[in-house]
Amino acid sequence: MKRILSLDISSSTIGWSVFNISFKNKEIILVDYGNIKPPSKKKAESLSLGISYRLSKISEFTKDLLESHNPDIIVSEDYARKFAAGRSSANTIMILATVNEVVALESFRHSGVEVFRMPVSKIRKILRDQYNSQAKDKEDILNLMLDIFNNFKIKKNRSGNIKKECFDEADAMAVGVSFFHMELEK
Repeated sequence: MKRILSLDISSSTIGWSVFNISFKNKEIILVDYGNIKPPSKKKAESLSLGISYRLSKISEFTKDLLESHNPDIIVSEDYARKFAAGRSSANTIMILATVNEVVALESFRHSGVEVFRMPVSKIRKILRDQYNSQAKDKEDILNLMLDIFNNFKIKKNRSGNIKKECFDEADAMAVGVSFFHMELEK
């Protein structure tokens, strides 16, 4: 059995999931999942601090996560590497890239292995092929992960809607599941 930590990384919420996998037995077991909520830009500014404070906290949270789950493999959704007009600002992409690289650096420091990054298009293709799922948006991914893992439970907010963080957790699971199937095909 190998332990995989899969991540869906952003500057506002980092969804994570941990799996025990056996390629020999073609088995993937969801062990744990959750999310990390780094301090917001507003919180940092209220302390007269900036991005360095936020990145430092992300580094600490990542280290704690790695120490508590001790993964053999770390995989994340790849981030946008080019500017797409109308979709994200250059600043948003720079922050996303920086957060991803801080998580990757802390992962390397702790585990000594590089984070394997999977493009979103590959993740969705694998999910479509393996589960006959459209997997075209966050809601589709959430519903698919609920179908695959009976120990994945959603949480609701005060208004009775699914908490946003559940979608980030499901996205992290989709990364791990896709990686598992990709490796099985090798």
